[in-house]
Amino acid sequence: MILVYGVVLGGLFGLLVHTFLQKKYAIGTIKGSWLVFLAVIPQVILFQIPGSLQDIPNQIVSIVLIASQSILLIFTILNSQKIPFWFLGLGLLMNLVVITSNGGLMPIFPESVNWLLPNKSDAWEVGQRLGFGKDIVLQEVDTIFPQLADRFHFHWRSLKVVYSLGDIFIAMGAFMYMSGFFKFEVFHRLNEVGNA
Repeated sequence: MILVYGVVLGGLFGLLVHTFLQKKYAIGTIKGSWLVFLAVIPQVILFQIPGSLQDIPNQIVSIVLIASQSILLIFTILNSQKIPFWFLGLGLLMNLVVITSNGGLMPIFPESVNWLLPNKSDAWEVGQRLGFGKDIVLQEVDTIFPQLADRFHFHWRSLKVVYSLGDIFIAMGAFMYMSGFFKFEVFHRLNEVGNA
């Protein structure tokens, strides 16, 4: 749920910057915001709520994941006149390409699974879905577009996350939009403060 992290952190950052600049925090209007809820709710139910719908076949999970990513991509296209949505859309497209190319689930390499779940090698198997999540464990050589797979690691305290290149662009786009970073009045005010 990298999108959620980008939204929350961007919103907090935007609120702080706007407060510092003594400007009212507003992110502006977006088209088709209901599409976000339509896309995210099935992912939350399938992947974030422990014990929910865990016996759903992989084929159904794949369909839900691809449909969810596609809906979010449509949402970004509707809002493509705003620069942050270019980043968001590019990230979604990257993830959608690697997911659809590898059977409908996001590839993750055994090395990353070992890093994420040390001492639990009996809990997963190459070629199978990782637990009840959105990932499928594949060797890098067997992965189509391995550069776009979940391969990057982030570790902070007890939080360990494996993420993709697409996730980076998704987080950047969400952060930029929620922070109001591309609003001209913010840039103008920063320039005034810098020249004072």
